[in-house]
Amino acid sequence: MPTTKSELLTIADKFDKRMRLALIQAIEGLKDELTLEALLKALESGGMGGAMALVDQLDGELRTKLLPEFQTAYLEGGRMGAQLIPAGAVLATPQFNMLDARTIPELTNHNIQFVQNITNTTRQALLQNLRANIIAGNSPLQTARDFREAIGLTPQQELAVRNYRKALLQGDASALTRALRDKRSDKLIARLAAEGKPLPEKQVNSLVERYRANWIKYRAESIGRTEALRAVHMAQDASMNQSIESGAVDEKKLRKFWDYTKDEKTRASHRQIPGMNPGGVGPREAFKSPLGMIRYPLDPRAGAQNTIRCRCSYHYELVL
Repeated sequence: MPTTKSELLTIADKFDKRMRLALIQAIEGLKDELTLEALLKALESGGMGGAMALVDQLDGELRTKLLPEFQTAYLEGGRMGAQLIPAGAVLATPQFNMLDARTIPELTNHNIQFVQNITNTTRQALLQNLRANIIAGNSPLQTARDFREAIGLTPQQELAVRNYRKALLQGDASALTRALRDKRSDKLIARLAAEGKPLPEKQVNSLVERYRANWIKYRAESIGRTEALRAVHMAQDASMNQSIESGAVDEKKLRKFWDYTKDEKTRASHRQIPGMNPGGVGPREAFKSPLGMIRYPLDPRAGAQNTIRCRCSYHYELVL
């Protein structure tokens, strides 16, 4: 039988792709709703507040398109988790109930926080974008166009896009250092930068558009992978807890062990977790880590420093 890790990662891989697509569809759905005409009208009648009010629709787009994928990944992860509990600790058929009274609150709270985190960072980026356009004295049409295109970015990404545009317009060779740039124009940019000449504005707009699209794709990939893995880890834990509480599993016969991905991308603090918990921990206990207690990889109760872009996993072993 394949390992717990491979079984659950297969589920995560499937929903990683589906969640990426769902997030991009939610962003594009909002952009389709926000025409330049509507944005101009909102800016003229309500200023920054008027434009920002239109972004409230993103919450609904995310709930409609993204949450169903997370919940289905959670359901499949929980069912698989129940099947992969070591047989020596099983007293009756393990069950996973997504509607369990103890499971619903944590799942609901995570879903609320999940959507809010995306919408809040998006709103911060758009507010930052509006302020920059106003300070620069840009026309309402240019401001509306730039605002609409910035939908989907975080504040850091929005600033990166703005600085990339500035570098291109000024003929600054630092534009060639951006990892997410479209490299097809590198030779032209380098030649013009050496001559102290900027790119034509039409070409700048095209390059910035592709750079921005790559950032949105990168954000979707990051969120999709993180949340797909989080869904299956949360569900695996819920499945174990439900099975223990129902009497289907003897928790005294099991220990939980942390597995980290053995490459240079894994944070040092997660490499230390197995050594800090050499005999594992109980099925319902949290692991000690340099950054605080954590029940499992991507535990929503753990701090962001302990979870962001984590690729670790965990497994159960029988007590000999």
